[in-house]
Amino acid sequence: MFNLKAELEIRTLHEKIDHLIIHRQQELLNMQQVQVEMLEDIMKRIKPPRGPKKDIVSVWHS
Repeated sequence: MFNLKAELEIRTLHEKIDHLIIHRQQELLNMQQVQVEMLEDIMKRIKPPRGPKKDIVSVWHS
């Protein structure tokens, strides 16, 4: 009788832990999605340098 009660309590705890893990993973995925969107926005705002491109050799010899 005591073992059955303990087993049921352990099962309940496992279910709660599983729920918390799934909930936390979803929160992390949501945060990561926001970060990706922010990085995409930053990349859109970055403008390439103007003027002709120079390679490192031509810059070094000038």
